[in-house]
Amino acid sequence: MYSELHHENYQRLHDAAKLQAQALRRQAIDAFWYQAGRAAAHAFHALRRPTALRLPREA
Repeated sequence: MYSELHHENYQRLHDAAKLQAQALRRQAIDAFWYQAGRAAAHAFHALRRPTALRLPREA
């Protein structure tokens, strides 16, 4: 494939592929931290809930 392309065209394709890979990595990292944050919030609320249910409520 390289031999069929001029060097400039190959470089442009290579640079575009690198940029796309960087964007995909960023999306994956963002999605990971978003899900980790939601899981942490869910775990925090789950830990607080039984405590709140056991305490007597004032009338």
